[in-house]
Amino acid sequence: MANDRTKPTDVKLGRTGDRPQWLRTGSVFVRAVHLIGAGALLGGYLFGVERSLMLPYVWVTLASGLVLIGTEFARHRQLYREVAGWSTIVKILILLTLPLFRDHAGTLMIVVFLIAGIGAHLPRRYRHRLLF
Repeated sequence: MANDRTKPTDVKLGRTGDRPQWLRTGSVFVRAVHLIGAGALLGGYLFGVERSLMLPYVWVTLASGLVLIGTEFARHRQLYREVAGWSTIVKILILLTLPLFRDHAGTLMIVVFLIAGIGAHLPRRYRHRLLF
């Protein structure tokens, strides 16, 4: 019987580059800040917090998200072709619809969190698999 599991050597992964240790360590801190901002936004949307009170968390989440994309791209040079890159693109596209679907913002944020949680914790051979 053939083994249905894909071996990491059988998968076409995106090119990687060197990333200094300080950048890797820094990205862990930035990721934690990103989670604080995004978590505050999720709670704000779910519990109907006034939008003006959520604005600082929007900026924290946006700024930290941009830094995270930069640190990931520093290592994964083909991020835009990988599952991880496309999960980020899908999350951004969903977030851009929030002003259009304010009544469903909490649900959309939950979907974004699901995509983020799954995309970030997939095994490497799936997360960095090339899509094209």
